[in-house]
Amino acid sequence: MISLLLALAVAEPLPLGRAVVSDIADGPRSFTIDIAEPGILSVAVRGHDELDLVIDVLDEDGQPVQNGHADEDIGGDRGAEQLASSLPWTGTYTVRVSELRKLGGGSFNLSASFAPMPSVARPDLPYRRPSRALVVARQQTESATLNSNDDVTFHWVRVDPDVNGTLVVSVTADHGDLVLEQFLEADFTEPTEVSDQDRDGRLANEQLSVKGVVGTPLWFRVRDRDDAGELTYKVTVD
Repeated sequence: MISLLLALAVAEPLPLGRAVVSDIADGPRSFTIDIAEPGILSVAVRGHDELDLVIDVLDEDGQPVQNGHADEDIGGDRGAEQLASSLPWTGTYTVRVSELRKLGGGSFNLSASFAPMPSVARPDLPYRRPSRALVVARQQTESATLNSNDDVTFHWVRVDPDVNGTLVVSVTADHGDLVLEQFLEADFTEPTEVSDQDRDGRLANEQLSVKGVVGTPLWFRVRDRDDAGELTYKVTVD
């Protein structure tokens, strides 16, 4: 399973319905919550000691959920953040409180609540999470369909290198405006490489050259930035 689960093992349960004092030092402070039905998670933090905080809410695979990032600096206070996130599936979620600018850490107040709401439920469709990624082997082409009309605007792709060396990952489609992003397995929040170069003058033609190592999966996200409706794309690995 994805290595994020190792990190979750050291996270503490998210306290609900009460304000608590926590602290942050050498890295993010993580809290977990297990939900038995979809709903809305609300989280607020107020920092002390000149902290500049951000909040992220991540699903079991470590990807951000809808409305799962807060960096608003409420009232001009860089340590004042809050959000309300839709949790569409049952399972374990992580709330991560981080310093945007590392100033040596400090303490903060945290308050959280969860309200079940069946209407935020979404089907756990293939390719929408790294653990359910479309697997593409070297020298193969696979296809899948995005559909912004159904709020399916991105897919995850996994490549398992069978050789050590450079691999070329390409995506193409007949229409739409695609973006190809590479991620590290330990962090599905921000891409490390992005192709939005519109190769050969085509908005849906993207490519990344990456280093492959046998036994180390490579992770990519194919994203429709154009809300193009139903869009079938192809992924090729050479």
